[in-house]
Amino acid sequence: KGIFKAFMGKQGKLSPYRIMLEKCMGVRSGETVLIVTDNRKRPIAHALAEEARKLAKEVGVIEIEQRKFDGEEPPEFVSAVMKKCNVAFLVTTTSLTHTNARRQASEIGVRIASLPGVTDQMIERAVAVDYDYIDRLNKKITSLILKAVTITVQTAKGTNIKFRVDQNRPVINDNGVFHSEGSFGNLPSGEVMVSPPELTAEGAVVIDGSVLDQFVDKPVRLDVKGGYVTNVTGGKTAKKLLEIL
Repeated sequence: KGIFKAFMGKQGKLSPYRIMLEKCMGVRSGETVLIVTDNRKRPIAHALAEEARKLAKEVGVIEIEQRKFDGEEPPEFVSAVMKKCNVAFLVTTTSLTHTNARRQASEIGVRIASLPGVTDQMIERAVAVDYDYIDRLNKKITSLILKAVTITVQTAKGTNIKFRVDQNRPVINDNGVFHSEGSFGNLPSGEVMVSPPELTAEGAVVIDGSVLDQFVDKPVRLDVKGGYVTNVTGGKTAKKLLEIL
């Protein structure tokens, strides 16, 4: 119920693009906004830029060649320009989140939102939400994680996996609000992230939504032993995942 409540929250009559600019990134007059995109995400990037020009002092759009894989670095000139703006949106087909260009810009205070693979439908459905509620829910989940010794995840579809918690590892509240210097995250948002200690996970994960940016044709089951995936079963999606691994 909590999740549905959060995603049914509305931000008045503001457009999703205005919500991303104001509520999520806190763009103010006098600030500069950069939007990095590629040819597949060009319409979304320009729609965002049009709305940003109503708020920011300067707005720039840089279009690059689509990267071949998540985490591939953008051209050096993009990295240089990212360091010169106040807010950057990475509206790209593949993710630029885990790149040196993003890290270096964050380190000097640029606020960054990454939107890898974003679609019009995703923006319309998952941006106009109750961010205050998501933040409260995420903080509650974070508190539970920090008190835990182990975490067990179970679902009716067959997921049943258990792993330990390392209290020295950060728990990240990705609540969709990135107003402080150097803050970054994905949009649409709404997750709590923590990495389990290596070699501690045991059980199985069943994925019935999507893998590799594709809907699954049949549920994909990952059997896990000693922290390693030991078996992958399912339909065509499972075979493709195995080929990549």
